[in-house]
Amino acid sequence: MKKTLLLFTFILPLFTIHSFAQWETPVAGENFSSKRVLNASPLRQPFAMVMGPDDSLWITERRGYVMRVNTSDGGKTQLLDINNLVNFTVSVAYTSAAGATSNSYTSAAGATSSGTVITVGSTTNLVVGMRVSVTAGAGAFAANCTVTVITSATKFTVSAAPTTSLSGGATVVRGYGNIITVGNTSNLQVGMTVIVTSGTGSFPANTTVTSITSSTRFVVSAIPSTPLSGGASVVKVTQVTGIAQDGMFGIALHPELNKGTGKDSVYLAYCYDSLGFRRVRIVAYKYNRTAATLTGVTVLLSGIWGSNDHNGGRLVIGNFGTLLLPDYKLIYTVGDKGSNQFGNACDSIESQYTPTAAQMAAGDIHRYNGKILRINMNGSIPADNPVINGVRTHIYTYGHRNPQGLTFEKKVNSPLELLPGGKLYESEQGPATNDEINIIDGNKNNYGWPRVAGKKDNNWYRYFQWSSSGSCGSYGGECSSNQSGSPFTESTFSDPKLTDPIFDLYAGTPSGGTSCNWLAYPTIAPSSVIHYPFTNRIPGWSNCLLITTLKTSSVFRLKLNASGTAPALTPGATGSDSVIQYFKFPGALNRYRDIALGNDGITFYLLTDSVGTTSGPSAGAAGVTDAGRVLEFIYLGSTLAVANGPGSPVVNRLDFKIYPNPVAEILTVESRRNTAKPLYYQLYDAAGRRLLQGRSTKDKFEVNVKQLQRGIYILKIFNGNEITLATEKILVK
Repeated sequence: MKKTLLLFTFILPLFTIHSFAQWETPVAGENFSSKRVLNASPLRQPFAMVMGPDDSLWITERRGYVMRVNTSDGGKTQLLDINNLVNFTVSVAYTSAAGATSNSYTSAAGATSSGTVITVGSTTNLVVGMRVSVTAGAGAFAANCTVTVITSATKFTVSAAPTTSLSGGATVVRGYGNIITVGNTSNLQVGMTVIVTSGTGSFPANTTVTSITSSTRFVVSAIPSTPLSGGASVVKVTQVTGIAQDGMFGIALHPELNKGTGKDSVYLAYCYDSLGFRRVRIVAYKYNRTAATLTGVTVLLSGIWGSNDHNGGRLVIGNFGTLLLPDYKLIYTVGDKGSNQFGNACDSIESQYTPTAAQMAAGDIHRYNGKILRINMNGSIPADNPVINGVRTHIYTYGHRNPQGLTFEKKVNSPLELLPGGKLYESEQGPATNDEINIIDGNKNNYGWPRVAGKKDNNWYRYFQWSSSGSCGSYGGECSSNQSGSPFTESTFSDPKLTDPIFDLYAGTPSGGTSCNWLAYPTIAPSSVIHYPFTNRIPGWSNCLLITTLKTSSVFRLKLNASGTAPALTPGATGSDSVIQYFKFPGALNRYRDIALGNDGITFYLLTDSVGTTSGPSAGAAGVTDAGRVLEFIYLGSTLAVANGPGSPVVNRLDFKIYPNPVAEILTVESRRNTAKPLYYQLYDAAGRRLLQGRSTKDKFEVNVKQLQRGIYILKIFNGNEITLATEKILVK
C-alpha cells in the first residue's frame, strides 16, 4: 500500500488562542513562549494538577470533578463527578443597592467609517469587547458587532464592517460593555448567575460573574441585553452554594497507570459532610481508558478532620523500595484546620499532638491534623512507619501548619519515573513570616509548628495560645506586629527530632499593625512544588525545585546543592539567594495553584485559582487575571536545535532527527522505523499561535515552512495517543 502524507496549513482565529504580553525575563537568554491551554471555558475552582502518562493533564476541581485536559488543543474530558459528596459550604446570596450601571460609551456627532475602521472625536471610555450601535445619524452596525482594537485616541476597529457606512454629520456611535458598577461587591462570588430585578437593564440568560475587579465593580460573561442605566436598577443573585477551602483536593496516578499491568488506579482526597462536620476521605478509583471514566471507588482512609481553612490536601505516591521491587506508598498532607486564628481562633492546634493507643483503637484520628501521613496503597498503616509516643499510626511527620506542596525526587531526565528512595520535598505556608521548604524525613520528623515557624531563630514569631483564652474569639491576631499577652518564644521549645526547613521564605517582621494585611507579610504563600530532574535541557536548572505562589503571581526556582539537601547558595547580607522568580506578567494578578512539567523538560504548565479569596480579616476576592486556567510556557533557549549548529540534524532522546535548522523552505523530520505511526505535528510561533499541523504515516516526512516569516517557532511531534514525542525550537531564516 502506498503511504501518504497529509499536510494542511491554516491560521487559527485569534479568539481561540490567548497569547500574553511579554513577561518579565529574570535571566538573560531564558526566553519562553506562553499561551493559555484552556481559553474558552475556565475550570471550576481547580486545586491539583498532575501530568499523566498519556501526556494529558489530570486536574481536580474543588467542586467535585476530575478533568483530563489535552495539552495540544485544550480539550477537556470529565472523568468523575462527585459534586454531591463534596458540596459543603454555606450558601450565599447577593443583592445590590439600587443604582447599578453597566459601562457605556457615546461618541460625539460626526463618526465615520472606512471598512472596519471607525473614526470618532475621542475613544475615551471605549473598551475592547463593547457592542456598538448607531444611535443618531446615518450608518448601522450588524447585531453583536463589537470593538476589537482601539488603535488611537480617535480610531478603533470593529468585528465587522458597518452594514450601512457611517458618513459623519449627525452620526453618533454608542458602545455597551460588560463591566457592572454597584454600591458594594461584598458576598459576590465568581461564577454566580446575575439578573436585574428592578429598574432599567437586563442580562442574557445564564450570564455569570467572571471576575470581581474592585469593591464596587465586577465583570460579567455577556454584555447586558439592555444596558443598566442606574436609578432603580438592582442586580441580584439567587442563592447558590460555593466551595471555600474544602471540596476536592489532591490527585495521584498509580506509577503503572496505562502500562498494561492492571494497576490503573487514580487516588483522590476530598472533604465531605459527616453529620454536619467536615471530614476528609482518601479513595481509589479505577481508570477505564476506553470509556474515559473513573469507576469502582474504594475507600482507603476516612474520618480525617476537615475545615474551612488549612486543609493541606496534597497527595503523592513514592517508591520506598527498589526499581525491580517497588514499595509504593501514598503520602498525604493534613493542615492544622486554620486553628488558633481568625474564625477558628477558639480551636486548638493539634500539630504537636499524636493519637494515643486508646484513640486509635476507637477510630479517633482527630490528631491527624497538622501532620503528613504515609499510607499503604490499600489504606492500612505501613509496618515501618515511625512509632511516635509509643504508637504507630499513619503519621509520618508532624508539627505542620498548612503543607500544600509535596513532590518526590524523580529519576534523572525522567519526570514521570520515581527515584526509588528519593527525597520528599514539601512547601508549607507560614503565619505572617517564614514559609518553608522542607525535606520530609520520617526519622527526624517534628517540624515545629506551632512552637516554631521557619527556623528556630527567635526572629519575630511567638506562639500565642489564643484557643485557651477566654477571649479567643476577639483576639488581635498573631499577624499583628503589636502583639501582647503571654506568648511562647521559639527558644522555649525543645525536641531532639525537631527539623529546620532547608529554606524559609522569608523571615522578618510583618508590617500592617493590627490590620493583618496579608499582602504586607514577607511571605509568598507557596501552594505547590515539583522537582526538576533534567540535566540536559535548560542550562543551570538541574536539581532545582519549582515553587508556585499565591501572592507573587510568579513561580520561584530554588537551586539546590549537588546532594539536594540545601540551597546551592547561602543568602547574603544584600538579601540575594538561590531563588529566582519566573512567569510573572507586569500588572497581572494570578494565584498559581499548581505546576506540572512536560515530558520534554522544557514545557511547564501552571494552574491558576478561579478567585483571589483569602481567609482572615483582610480577606478578599480580588479579580484574577487568568481565572481557572492552565497556562503553558515553553523554553526557547539555546539547548535545543539552534544550539547544535547551522544545518545539523537534531537527535533527541527518542531518536528523532529534525533538519536543517535553521531552515529556509523544507524541514525534514525522521523517526525510527519502530516508532508507531501515524505521527502528528504542530508548529507554533513564539506567541503560542498554532500555524501549521499535519499527519504522516512515513518514517521520514517534510514540513514546508517557506510561507512563514523569519523567526523562532516551536515544533511538537506526538503520536495517536496524544503523547508528545519531541519538542524542538525551529529557526526560520
